[in-house]
Amino acid sequence: MDTVSNNYYTKIIYITMPVVRTLKKFDNLDLVTLFLEIGNRIASREKLATIMELGEGSIKSMIKILKNKDLVLTEKSGNKLTKKGKKYFSEINKIISPIIKINQDIFKDKLNVYGCILRKYEKNKLKKQYIARENAIRVGCNSAMILICENNHLKAQYVEEFDFDFLKKDFNIKDKELLLITSSDKKKTAKKGILALSCSLNLKLNKLFREIYK
Repeated sequence: MDTVSNNYYTKIIYITMPVVRTLKKFDNLDLVTLFLEIGNRIASREKLATIMELGEGSIKSMIKILKNKDLVLTEKSGNKLTKKGKKYFSEINKIISPIIKINQDIFKDKLNVYGCILRKYEKNKLKKQYIARENAIRVGCNSAMILICENNHLKAQYVEEFDFDFLKKDFNIKDKELLLITSSDKKKTAKKGILALSCSLNLKLNKLFREIYK
């Protein structure tokens, strides 16, 4: 409050300060990533913060959201999935394999590269796979690629001259399955790009993810 005075009057000026809200440092795909990380291991909040490349405060907030949905519980040993959470985790794993780091500079950008197998997908969406790739770029990935296994060979649409079969040593991929690959300077962003790709190509997976973060 400022006070302005002279010999004749005193005027009170009330200054309305803007309300400052702390912006969330995580998004919906971070929440799904955290859920999957907890499904893969029982871990403390500190450990999850390191894995997720986020602060403990953000991890605490996300765990609270997952607890409120009865998907996660916290014990002395760490955070783990509930019975309901395990059902979601099992359904997701029927569609995608665990996301793993690829130790090769596939995109020649010297960034973190991650990949996973998409076991089921909408064939009509695969015809417009550029839309799925754009979704991965939109969440912050530098590059994104979709490979299909045909006749025991990994192929990229419209890129016949490149041989990607060397990736088969890292992924137990079957015929007609897809291999999704992304790169980013941040590991968590590359993983989120994989999730963005996969749920763009599979409607059931999209629904499962939405039920986790909605």
